[in-house]
Amino acid sequence: MKNLPFLLRENLCSLWSFLVVSIQRPRQGLRKPNPPDRTAQHLRTWYGLSAEVVIEGDYWHWVRLGFLPIPHPPLINLFLRRGLPPAEKRKLSYWHELGHLQTVPWAFLLAAIYLGMLWWRAEIGGSLLWRGMAALIGHEAIWELGAEGYVIRHMGRQYWQIYEQRGDMISLAAFWFGLSLLAIITTWYIVGWG
Repeated sequence: MKNLPFLLRENLCSLWSFLVVSIQRPRQGLRKPNPPDRTAQHLRTWYGLSAEVVIEGDYWHWVRLGFLPIPHPPLINLFLRRGLPPAEKRKLSYWHELGHLQTVPWAFLLAAIYLGMLWWRAEIGGSLLWRGMAALIGHEAIWELGAEGYVIRHMGRQYWQIYEQRGDMISLAAFWFGLSLLAIITTWYIVGWG
């Protein structure tokens, strides 16, 4: 707990840096010619689509699934990997992004379930705007948990050792507890039990 002010300050600095880079990055073009902190991997998903994962430093990730490019800021990786050595941070980020690609079918299934729940709520009456926003938030929370679960599946005990060496299990626990709670609350709200 004594590291909490330090972690808060570091995460706020990371958020500020992320915002600055996110504003500047789209102007620079999507793909730069191989900067030193750029890692790219081409692969095929278990369901047959070709994919590419590109990790560029701390502030920009780019994935391609089939023909669809998806540039995005690494929000979860930015906070969850804070303070890790660059090589471990890049490895964990790569597996996390690959986890998103490998769990796309489950993400579509979850989206269909949420759409079904929203349709059911519309039939019996209720505000779809707030429930729709809750569905988006809940879907993202569950997908992030799934992607990080994919990291654990492939790294095993090494995953926990990396965070134990950093000496900060608080942010890891906050990630798992916070996103799990967010997923439960949003699903509860969508169904209309709350």
